[in-house]
Amino acid sequence: MGRFKKQQWWLVYLLLGLVLLLPAHASFAQDGYEEVKAFHAELTVGSDGILTVVETIDYSFSTQRHGIFRDLPVRYELDNGEQVIVPIEVVSVEDWPYELERSRSMIRVRIGDPNQTVTGVQRYVITYRAIGAIRYFDNHDEIYWNVTGNDWDVPLSRVSAIVHLPSAVNETSLVTDCYTGIVGSTDQNCEINSAGLDVNFSSNDPLTLVVGWGPKGAVAFIAPQHPELWADYIRPNIVGFLVVILLPLLACIFLLNRWWKYGRDPEGAGTLVVQYDPPDHLTPAEVSTVFSEHIGTEEIIVTIVDLAVRGYLKITELPKAFLSQKNFEFTLLKPGFVKDETLKQHEVKILNVMFGSSEKVTLKHLTDRYAFDGNLPLIRQRLYTQAVAGRYFTDSPEKTRLKYRGIGGSLILLAILIGFVMSNGWLSEDWLNGTLVAVGVALVGVLVMIFGAYMPRKTAEGVRVYDHARGFREYLSTAEKYRLKWQESENVFERWLPYAMVFGVVDKWSEAFKNITLSPPGWYEGQSMSAGFNAVIFSRSISNLQSGLSRAVSSTPQRSSSGSGFGGSSGGGFGGGGGGSW
Repeated sequence: MGRFKKQQWWLVYLLLGLVLLLPAHASFAQDGYEEVKAFHAELTVGSDGILTVVETIDYSFSTQRHGIFRDLPVRYELDNGEQVIVPIEVVSVEDWPYELERSRSMIRVRIGDPNQTVTGVQRYVITYRAIGAIRYFDNHDEIYWNVTGNDWDVPLSRVSAIVHLPSAVNETSLVTDCYTGIVGSTDQNCEINSAGLDVNFSSNDPLTLVVGWGPKGAVAFIAPQHPELWADYIRPNIVGFLVVILLPLLACIFLLNRWWKYGRDPEGAGTLVVQYDPPDHLTPAEVSTVFSEHIGTEEIIVTIVDLAVRGYLKITELPKAFLSQKNFEFTLLKPGFVKDETLKQHEVKILNVMFGSSEKVTLKHLTDRYAFDGNLPLIRQRLYTQAVAGRYFTDSPEKTRLKYRGIGGSLILLAILIGFVMSNGWLSEDWLNGTLVAVGVALVGVLVMIFGAYMPRKTAEGVRVYDHARGFREYLSTAEKYRLKWQESENVFERWLPYAMVFGVVDKWSEAFKNITLSPPGWYEGQSMSAGFNAVIFSRSISNLQSGLSRAVSSTPQRSSSGSGFGGSSGGGFGGGGGGSW
């Protein structure tokens, strides 16, 4: 009994599903279904080279509509990329009012009365002439014609065509072919029947036909028309050309004015004055932040060396294994650094990232565990925050650049949207206008992003520190000239070494000390000092250390990434287009 009830429930579910489906099916059948019940084209090739086309379209409406539209292309691209124009002259539409809507690439014949509607099957007969639709080859001429077009909004059936050739054509020279289906299809679901100089074609799919004939000269030669620069490109797209030229120019003027008001640094000293120490006792990373307005891996590397110079850690060269990269060991000398008030925020963070709860770590270990991956943005933020707190910048340089990158990126996305919308209208008539407008907006976006790099603004204090840093760099670069000055300072070589790394003048700084007897630094231990300390040789060890730390700081885990000539295809040749109702 339970099993019987189970079967009953399945029957109920089935019937309920059918009941639910029937209204939807009925609605589809009743609401808005349209089709072309028959499409016939009569093509007459004149001895003057003009093609006359009479299209008879039986269109079925299931709801009240005004009529139909027929799109007739006038611009084509040949197989070799050559652009040609085949002018269309619409002669008549029998028994119906119509309007012509022209674009650069097509003519739309809108048939019907906007004040009246029709339903059921209606017949539309369109007559038009195509000038230049004959294709001329060395040994024959031909018509390669897309009868129906492939851009109809509704299905087509009972497609037929007849081609009438002039009496001068040699009947035995005829060569015919046809193609059906979507654009590019080589299907040949069509029939061809010839009777004298008349060739009949039939199919139930979109149809493209080919008829070739001889002798040469049976049909007059009409040279193909080609687009002209002014008449076909510039004048129809004058708005786009104006936008692509004027919009970036105006944007550039606006951005220059904005930079002058909000991005230009206050005027500094101008004259370079040599300085013998860093500005405001700033750390190397802080000096680099003010000097370059950017923070990368180099600022972290110089901070690590500077912390070693100041006694917070020791750096030891490890024996180099065969075919391996040079390795270093870092030993934390002040485990209570977190409570050290003399350390800056970025320094505390770097020590935390390096050591965590341990007191020893190797360069290889830092690299293999991607220690700095994910921590770089926070270190950058702390350095920028310190620079703003020190009143060297009006706002974080990174935040300023990101703001302009965001605006520029949004404009580029807007340009893509504009290009898509304006290039995909009912006839794609504004594709060049749309492209030009999109390029103009995109160029503005690029300009905004470029100017954004120059918009971070130093304060007067920041300019003073910048000038001081320039003077200090001059000293480190030409230290030999100031031998007396640095001889008066204790441990000056290693104390200013991290700053020389910031300015990229380690070699010059070391060269000044090559003939000077210096005590080896207590914070560095390695083979390069086994035969005594030499500043130039030591600088090479520091270069190796920089390279290794650069790999460690920037290391990240790998992330997963998600024509005819008696050949052709459907949709080829001249003719084509499509249609629908309105």
